[in-house]
Amino acid sequence: MRRVVLFLVIITVLMQNVQPQDRTFDISGYIDAGVAWLGERTVSIGDTALGTKESRFTFLTQRFNLLPSSEFGRFKVFANIEFSNGFSTEHETGNFQLFEAWTQYTFSDALKLRGGIITTPFGVFNQTRDASPTFLGVIPPSVFDEGFEEVDFMPQFSNFLLFGTTSFGSVQIEYAAFAGNGKGVEGETSIDINNEKDYGARFGIVLSDYIRLGVSAWKSGMEEYEDNKKEVHTLYGTDFLLSTGDLEIRSEYMPGFAEINGNKFFKATFFVITSYNIDETVTPYVMFDYLRDDAHIILSHIQNRFSFGITVKPIWRTALKVQYVLDSYTRPGVTDNSHIFMGVSILF
Repeated sequence: MRRVVLFLVIITVLMQNVQPQDRTFDISGYIDAGVAWLGERTVSIGDTALGTKESRFTFLTQRFNLLPSSEFGRFKVFANIEFSNGFSTEHETGNFQLFEAWTQYTFSDALKLRGGIITTPFGVFNQTRDASPTFLGVIPPSVFDEGFEEVDFMPQFSNFLLFGTTSFGSVQIEYAAFAGNGKGVEGETSIDINNEKDYGARFGIVLSDYIRLGVSAWKSGMEEYEDNKKEVHTLYGTDFLLSTGDLEIRSEYMPGFAEINGNKFFKATFFVITSYNIDETVTPYVMFDYLRDDAHIILSHIQNRFSFGITVKPIWRTALKVQYVLDSYTRPGVTDNSHIFMGVSILF
């Protein structure tokens, strides 16, 4: 109780000089939709078939996001409310979630505090994994794909963030330190009572308008009381961006370990995306990513994803996308499969 009172006193003091005319409110958002042809995939171990996904053609309503935000004085409040995969309460399809919701206090460019539900600043792509209009294609690298989120490969969200930027001549330094609850069971009131914690940091250098470098580290605990299972995940990352104006090369490499009930499993992912901007309206690109997770039944060998496509922006705030994806597996019994996606992203 004392901590709550102290927090309210601090907030009251900080907001004393905030006048109504200093407050701003804005709401924006985006919508993704499209079609997909999904190729067939068969999974088996030896002579035992684990399952087959038949080829199919489907319409996609990937996501509809609302982004309200408000600024007053040194405070900023932001939320990302997401309806995904054709959300419907009547048909019980899709998903609705509060993807992000945080409050930020800015002391200076070099020191900012943020608390709430925060996208973890591990690497670069992870910070924008929900901002699909920024994707060159419809589908991102494998580790950021929606179907992979339930695999505990990398950090998803944090609850506390300390970050900032500072400059030394022409060089800009970025830093971020984050912490949050690990994954675990909920109490009777759906309150997260997990005693394990996530923590990590990222350090970045912007050498010029053309070159950006960064390193990240993360460690997380996970506890499950029902089967007495405990996991510890450790992940490291490097990120690189080279931009010469029209040509852009973006790459990240993330190796680490998952320790499950005392057993250690290696995991790693790597991706590189090369794109070329033509007249600021047409952007062809190629993408390759590698994924291995020894704790996963399929990914305990290697998945390679090769993709190429084109993004066209015919009018302001609208992007049309076509993408071909080939997933290749080195595990015996898992067949390669290919997909074709066509989509549109509209910002408002």
